[in-house]
Amino acid sequence: MMRVIGYARVSTGDQGLSLSDQCTKIRVHCELMEYDLIRIYQDKGESGRNLHRRGIRDAMFDLTGDDIDGMVITKLDRLSRSTKDWADLMDTFNRFDKKLVAIMDSIDTSTAGGRMV
Repeated sequence: MMRVIGYARVSTGDQGLSLSDQCTKIRVHCELMEYDLIRIYQDKGESGRNLHRRGIRDAMFDLTGDDIDGMVITKLDRLSRSTKDWADLMDTFNRFDKKLVAIMDSIDTSTAGGRMV
């Protein structure tokens, strides 16, 4: 069973999914996929412009440990809106052999197609 953490973020101007909605989607997806969801990290009222957010920093720290296999998010833009930060995050996922699942973007890096994206 894959052990995962979740991550959800909303900025003050977001018109998309609320934190509660994102957490629900993450929980339901993990249940359907039979993932062991350990925790969901959240950043409320935080911009995706940079990684100076407590929730994402804590999530990435935990992700580098041996007991977590990957991260589940609702959409890619919840992690970052910066191309440089996105590349740094993906480097960390690859370096530590961790999986990323973006539910609404249909991306799962545990598959060949997901890694290609």
